[in-house]
This record gives sequence, C-alpha cells and structure tokens, in this order.
Amino acid sequence: MTVSVDLGSGSSPKNPFNASVVYGVDKARFPNLIYADLALEPIPLPDSSCDYITAFDFIEHIPRTLYRVDRIVNPFISLMNEIYRCLRPGGLFYHKSPAYPKEEVFMDPTHVNVITERTMIYFAKVLDANQVDVYSFLRPIASSYGITTSFTLVSSKWDGFHLEQVLRK
Repeated sequence: MTVSVDLGSGSSPKNPFNASVVYGVDKARFPNLIYADLALEPIPLPDSSCDYITAFDFIEHIPRTLYRVDRIVNPFISLMNEIYRCLRPGGLFYHKSPAYPKEEVFMDPTHVNVITERTMIYFAKVLDANQVDVYSFLRPIASSYGITTSFTLVSSKWDGFHLEQVLRK
C-alpha cells in the first residue's frame, strides 16, 4: 500500500504517483479531507507515514515570515520541515508552482512566497555527476535558519509559468 498526501488540495486531491491511498489537506473544510492551516500548524500526520506528498499551486501561498507579538516565525521553513518529517525514507515531494521570472508569479494577490528554480537548494542537495552536493556551503546557513531537511533534488523542469520539482527524502 502506498500513501500520498496532497497539500492545499481543495475538494479534489491529486494523485500523480497513483498511490493506493490518497489524502487531501486543506484549510477550507471539505468533506473527507484533513483540515489544517499549514501556514500556522503542523501537518496532522505521523512521522514517516507518506510515500508521496504533493503541492499543486500551493507553496507560493505559504508566507516566508510572520511577525507575531512574541516572536518571528517562518511558516515556509516549518512546512518544508513538516513535509520531510511526514515522508518515509525514499519518499518523494512534488510541487508545481508559479515561479520567477515568469510574471504570473505576481499576478495572483494571494501569492506571498516567490519561488525560483533555486529556492529548494536550501532544503535539498543538488548532486553533480560525482554525487557531490554542489551547494554544500549552504548547509550550515540552512541549519541556522531552522531547516532540518536533507532532501535530494531529483528533477526540476518548467511547464509554462509553473516550475515542477521533485525532492527525495
């Protein structure tokens, strides 16, 4: 049995990996979905419980920074850490997001997190032909930001104004 979770799924969770079990998570209350506001709270799933996590037109809606009365929080970093926590070893995270430099990234006024081709290098190793992390110098910086992931970037490609990337735990 394989399990996939679609973040920000709306009423119809997507299943691009053809998992046998699919859950949707959304802050809108739809029947048969898991309710969570992922900008403010953890993914309500156990550690290492998912084979796949997907996010279609979602991560650009998660703020990079929120200023609270008592502290500054980084919801995007927290979400990426949560995705990593919920994936099984070898599990895949797939996102499809409007990305810079395409102008569509700025068209929707609810986009609060500009994604680029290199955003994920803080969360994922990018391996060269010798399996060496091209951005290893960023690991201490990422750690100082509270990033606890150790993904590997599997693929990155453009589909119109959308950037599609796959990261492996």
